[in-house]
Amino acid sequence: MANNAVFLTLTAVLMSALAAGLEGRAPPWPPPLRPTLALAYLAVIGTVVAFAGYFYLLRHVRLMTLATLVLVQPVVALTVDALFEAQKIAPRTYVGAALTLAGVLLNLVGGARRGATVSSCK
Repeated sequence: MANNAVFLTLTAVLMSALAAGLEGRAPPWPPPLRPTLALAYLAVIGTVVAFAGYFYLLRHVRLMTLATLVLVQPVVALTVDALFEAQKIAPRTYVGAALTLAGVLLNLVGGARRGATVSSCK
């Protein structure tokens, strides 16, 4: 976890310097409230909670299950965006989300059956 924190902090500093160099001016101070809250949300929920949950699950579920759950994250992000931004979602997006979730479900169910078969052979 500490390695991720160092990497993300260093990346944030370097990207801030790059942005300031490309803009040719310093960012506004004090920063506007809404973008600052959005950035804080992304930092806490999108990074800290996500990494903590990932490492917790890494110890408590099968690796195949954990790898499959990563595919659900875009569907969750789409749902959050639709709920909080009142964005209209195209029908093909619903189809894509349904296919993704069906694939995850098939993998989880199939993996559970394979796991039962493998464990019963021991």
